[in-house]
Amino acid sequence: MFIKCLKSDVIGSLLMNINVSVVIRAYNAEMYIRKALQSVINNIKEMKNIDNIEIIVGYDQGSEDNTLLILKQFSSNNPGILRIIQHEHMSAPEALFYCLKFAQGDYIFLLDYDDLYSKNHIERMISAMKNHNRTFSFTRLYFFEDSTKRIVGATRVPKNPHDIRNLLMFNYIGTSSICIKDDCKERILNIIKELPNVIIPFVHEDWLIALLAFKECEPLFVSNSAVFYRLHFRHRSSIQSRKTLRITCDLLKSVLTLLAFAELEGNKLNHSERRALELGLLIRMHSIIANSGKYADYLSILNIYHKFNDILKLILPWLK
Repeated sequence: MFIKCLKSDVIGSLLMNINVSVVIRAYNAEMYIRKALQSVINNIKEMKNIDNIEIIVGYDQGSEDNTLLILKQFSSNNPGILRIIQHEHMSAPEALFYCLKFAQGDYIFLLDYDDLYSKNHIERMISAMKNHNRTFSFTRLYFFEDSTKRIVGATRVPKNPHDIRNLLMFNYIGTSSICIKDDCKERILNIIKELPNVIIPFVHEDWLIALLAFKECEPLFVSNSAVFYRLHFRHRSSIQSRKTLRITCDLLKSVLTLLAFAELEGNKLNHSERRALELGLLIRMHSIIANSGKYADYLSILNIYHKFNDILKLILPWLK
């Protein structure tokens, strides 16, 4: 369902007759989702040349807070724009891929429930994509602390942001920074279907989408927009052993993401790209070892390795 956007008297032809979808996952999101939704509404109010927009929120029924009530209140206050997709409890990657299927827009934006769009973000991204005839775009993430509301950093985008070799080395594309055209989205979802379901919960979904898009679509870095990535207590742990465990698990997910991409698109990589992939894997395996310091809970780390072992067996044959 799309809502008609108000236009000014002067309408540019560049962005005429465009439908836009914004996809948000909502799991125990009561603390932040109002502001995330409001940042989309603020963008809608600024729009001059985009016809229709819908916000698709995938509500995880495993939530234990008032997220659903907030969504219903928001929908009541903004009639016709919000579509709530209720689903059983899923991992974050599963929820994103599931919700993407419902997006009907020509241009599809992703937004995490605790992040914010900057001013004119939607129009700027679409305008840049149309100007350069691209089907996948991303912008820079600015990190701000939830407690102090201060900007404390930003993603380090390489000099050549469109070279997949750089993306294979490290991920500089966040979920909320992505805009993707409908045909590119369909190609990526069809490719992801080839992965065993057991692997999906253990990948970095933003990185996997970006890697596939760099091979299957036409990527574009949009420098004149930005997304604000919220740093809050759920991202960190004050207990060193738990922090070490979280970092180790994150690194293992990075390994799985690279291996999953290689399983899907390895035959399309040239020699230098395969070398970049191998180096990316080696760097992360080295980091796992280095991260297992004196504070590490070795038993927990061992349990993680065992948990990932069967999954790795499913995608390691591509190396042969």
